[in-house]
Amino acid sequence: MKTISALPIQWMNYFLMVLLAIMPLVYNDSGVDPNLIPRLALMSLYVLTASIFLLISHKNLHTNYYLLVLMPFALLAAAYWYSVLNATNQTEAVFVATKISLYAAVVVTTYFLYANRIIQFKYVVYGMVTACVLSVILVLKDVYLLNKLNILLWESDNVYKINATFGHKNLLASYLLFTIPFLVIAIKNQPTKTIKVLLGLLLVLVILILLLLQTRAALLALVIGIVFYAIILFKIYTKQRLTNKLLWPVLLLLSMLLFSGSIYLFRDKFSVITRTESFKERAALWQNSWEMFKEYPTGVGAGNWQIMLPKYGVQKFYEFNYRVTEGLTTFQRPHNDFLWVLCETGFVGGITYVLIFVILLITLLKIKSKDAFFDTNIIAAFVMSYLVVALVDFPLERVEHSFIIFVVTAIVFAHAQYGKIWIVPTRLIFVGLVLVAMFNLYAVKLRWSSELQLHKMYKAHQTQNWNALINTSVKANNSMLNMDYFSIPVSWYTGVAYFSSGDLSMAKMYFEEAYQTNPYQIHVLNNLGVCYTKEQNYQKGLPLLEQANTISPTFSDGISTLAGAYYNVGRYKDAWRVIATFKYDEQNLQYITFATAIAKANLNEEKSKLNATQQQLVIELLQNDELIKQKLKGAYRKPMSYFYQ
Repeated sequence: MKTISALPIQWMNYFLMVLLAIMPLVYNDSGVDPNLIPRLALMSLYVLTASIFLLISHKNLHTNYYLLVLMPFALLAAAYWYSVLNATNQTEAVFVATKISLYAAVVVTTYFLYANRIIQFKYVVYGMVTACVLSVILVLKDVYLLNKLNILLWESDNVYKINATFGHKNLLASYLLFTIPFLVIAIKNQPTKTIKVLLGLLLVLVILILLLLQTRAALLALVIGIVFYAIILFKIYTKQRLTNKLLWPVLLLLSMLLFSGSIYLFRDKFSVITRTESFKERAALWQNSWEMFKEYPTGVGAGNWQIMLPKYGVQKFYEFNYRVTEGLTTFQRPHNDFLWVLCETGFVGGITYVLIFVILLITLLKIKSKDAFFDTNIIAAFVMSYLVVALVDFPLERVEHSFIIFVVTAIVFAHAQYGKIWIVPTRLIFVGLVLVAMFNLYAVKLRWSSELQLHKMYKAHQTQNWNALINTSVKANNSMLNMDYFSIPVSWYTGVAYFSSGDLSMAKMYFEEAYQTNPYQIHVLNNLGVCYTKEQNYQKGLPLLEQANTISPTFSDGISTLAGAYYNVGRYKDAWRVIATFKYDEQNLQYITFATAIAKANLNEEKSKLNATQQQLVIELLQNDELIKQKLKGAYRKPMSYFYQ
């Protein structure tokens, strides 16, 4: 294969190495998500720089490539863009499709760079080892600061305070997990004994941090990766003596047993691991997701899973996370990348995404490499660990996770060089990649400007500064962001500001816009329904309030507004049926007032149908609100007959 010898190509190796190394340091807490957009910008910079380099080097590149393995990435990007047509919120869909296109561009650019021997895998290893060192330093910094504040890491949920620059301990844990294979490769290839020992100590420290973080997805992935690697080694050593054949597999399995035993022996310290809430939560998410796919087999649209999820009910989350049923906590992902892609892009996108990893694993298990750094067995174990995390979490959404898996994937496919040789128009491809990178940078610019406004918007909302809330929310809304990271439309905040200021007409207009953005958000449904009922437009208002109640029957604001609407139109039985699902709270004066009025209306309506004894009891209740309030204490989910029995 031809190589580029006339150009100073070594800097491309250093460029990729530095990008991988500094990824943990790229964040800016001025934004709502401190690392997503900055790291997406870094990835865009990589694709742009690499594409321009390849474009300039066009005459020095050969045009024959084994491109069959790249087709799934093009198909995946196409599936995401096609899904935009199905999306309820096309603004969010365009942004997500843009990001997935960038992921595909990372694969293509890296493929061409490696296929033309412009980059080497050892620099990827160096970059990831450096990233590991920096991540560990950031973790130790968090531990030091918490210790300084006398916060005990093993108590309660204090371990969640350790997240370095990754936003959440689980994301930190999975990223550290993904650095382990590169640490192992570096240790194997390090000639200097001192550095080898230091790297070994770093590996031990990373595993200890994973234990401290108690992230089950990462720990499970680590165990399965070790087992997978042990099985590969066992097969490799089939021609050796039994002692040699079993040495490494047995050592790895013993390490795994020691690892599992430590967790069991010190289970009082690993309380986060033993909790069951997250299992139930994921089960509920997957159940709703499967219902979603069955209803929309062609996909609900990129980035729209989070919008459609409540349509299938959120009451199942009540027993382990009541905040979900109150609309205070929302889910943006199903904690399963494969299910996520399937729901958003449909059968074609879902199968394509699975196919990528199937081809990747088959390729790794078949190819042999003369490059000591390109250890296919360790890389295969890394991919296996990634798949485990992807089955219970969302590495596809995080840039730092996706960057490394797609860089490695491209190098594996370029290294294998199987499939039909195509003569490709490289200049056209590189121009396309440049355009993809530039469009991503444009999207990043708009998205980041919105995030800066979102910070101000949240502060204005919290302090009830309605004028500031209107100004910041309007500025935050643009062609790349119309919904925040809690799945709440930005225009909803504008509507709240106008509603709180007494401008019902403007509030209704913005709530209607919010409804178009996310028609299953219970606060949007409730607020728009209230606007209509205040105008006595119950024909429009009641269906919205009923829908909110169907999605979340225990949503407290929704209960009171729907019960009030039923009362106002004279549907007293329905009003009581709804208000009776609210538990008595003597501090909630609004509930007591509503429930008392509704109870009296029902009693008046039923009085004539009762016998003399019951009628006398009802008359006494109607003449004394205090008696009704006493009855309300035990009226939870009781029929109206409870009052006169």
